[in-house]
Amino acid sequence: MWRAAEGSVKPEEATVGKSTVYIRKNIHTETRISGEEKTEVWVWDEEKVPLEQWETWQKATGNAQAIADIEDALCDLSKEG
Repeated sequence: MWRAAEGSVKPEEATVGKSTVYIRKNIHTETRISGEEKTEVWVWDEEKVPLEQWETWQKATGNAQAIADIEDALCDLSKEG
């Protein structure tokens, strides 16, 4: 499950740890105001995938992207006709 995360440094899209792979998306900065002080903060969505499930997660994600690409192509074809 994706969860919101933030930090002071831009994160990598994926980081492999000893037992977990951290996947990140929607990485962007936000300005936080506290009194008169403005701070730029990196914000993203993050999912933790156990290392032993990483290969399965990649396959499932790849399949979902392939299906989305096919749906886009079908929509484009239906607009042409």
